[in-house]
Amino acid sequence: MQTSRNITIAGGGIGGLVSGIILQKAGFSVSVFEKLNNCGARFHGDWQGIENWSSDKDIIEELKIFGIDITDIIIPTSNFTAFSYKKTFQINSSYPAFYLVKRGSDKGTLDQKLKYIAEQCGVKIHYDTPVVSMDNIDIVATGPNPKNSIYIAKGLNFTTDCYNVAAVYLDTKRFPYGYAYFLTINGQATLAMCGKKNTLQKKEKMLNDAIDFFRSKLGLFEIQNKRNFGGYGITPLPNIFSISKPLIIGEAAGLQDNLFGFGMRYAFRSAIAASQCIANDVPYHSFFKNKLAPDVVASRLWGKIIFRALKNPGIDFICSMAEKDCQSSLKPFYNSSLFTKIAGPIFS
Repeated sequence: MQTSRNITIAGGGIGGLVSGIILQKAGFSVSVFEKLNNCGARFHGDWQGIENWSSDKDIIEELKIFGIDITDIIIPTSNFTAFSYKKTFQINSSYPAFYLVKRGSDKGTLDQKLKYIAEQCGVKIHYDTPVVSMDNIDIVATGPNPKNSIYIAKGLNFTTDCYNVAAVYLDTKRFPYGYAYFLTINGQATLAMCGKKNTLQKKEKMLNDAIDFFRSKLGLFEIQNKRNFGGYGITPLPNIFSISKPLIIGEAAGLQDNLFGFGMRYAFRSAIAASQCIANDVPYHSFFKNKLAPDVVASRLWGKIIFRALKNPGIDFICSMAEKDCQSSLKPFYNSSLFTKIAGPIFS
C-alpha cells in the first residue's frame, strides 16, 4: 500500500471530510478544497437525521472503526410518529432508527465535529477555494448539482415551546411526491417540506399548510426567531462506472435515499468505500456499479411504486409494517434484489 501519495478532495462536506480522515489516518497526505468559508456553511442549524435502518450495521459503530467518533453530538431516536392522510402511526425500533444531528458551521454540529477530527489528524482544509478543474482531484464530494436536482426543500428553523418531537407527515394528496417533517429538541426546531420541483410551485402555501397540520396534531406551539432555509437533492446517477478517477461520492454521485430523503448514510458509505479503495488500490467504480448504484435504484423504484402508484394506501401499508419493527420492515426497500434489478429499468 502506497502511503506517501498526496490526496486531493473537492468538497468539505461530510463525505469529503470522512474520506479525508480515513485516508490521512492511513498515512496519506490529504488536502480538502471547500468553496465556502467554513464546513457546513450551507446549513443553518437544521436538524437532520442519519438513517440507520437500511443495514444491519449501526452507522455510528461503523464510523468508529475508522477512528471517527461522533457520539457526543448525536441524539439516538428509536421511536417517532408518522402521520398519513387519515392515520397516525407510532414507529418503533429495537435500536436507533436514526440519529438526529445539527448541520451548519456552529459549534456542536456534525460538520464542525468532522472538521475537528479531520484537522486533529492532519487533514489540510482550504476554504473559499472552489475547484475549477477535476484533472488533479482524487475524490469529488461536492454535493448535489442544483441544475440537475430533482427534489427541493423549503423549511424553517426556529425556537419553540413545543416538547421534543420527531414526526413526519406523508400524504400524496397534499405532497404528491414528498413529505413534511418536524423535529424539535430542547426548544430548537426544524420544520420543512420536500418534494419534486414541478409539484412545489406554491412552496410557501405548502409550508404553511404543513405548519398548520403539525399544530393541529401537536398543539399550538410557538414559532419564534425563525429562519427560512431551502435546499435541493436527489440527482440522476451519473455514468461513472468505467471511470477510475476522480472517484465521485455522496450526492455528487446521485447517492440518495429515494424513499424518505435521507442522504448522510450514503455520504458516509460511499466515502468509506472510496477511501478504502484508494488505500488498498482496488477499483471503486466496480463497487459503485455492483453495490451502491443498485441499492439506490432499489430505493428509487420503491419510491415510485409507493408514492406514485399505490399512493396513500401504500404509505399506510409501509407505516403499519414499520410500527412493529422499523429495521426489518424498511431494510428490504433499500437493498437490491432480483425484483428491483428486473423492475428498475421498467419503472425508470
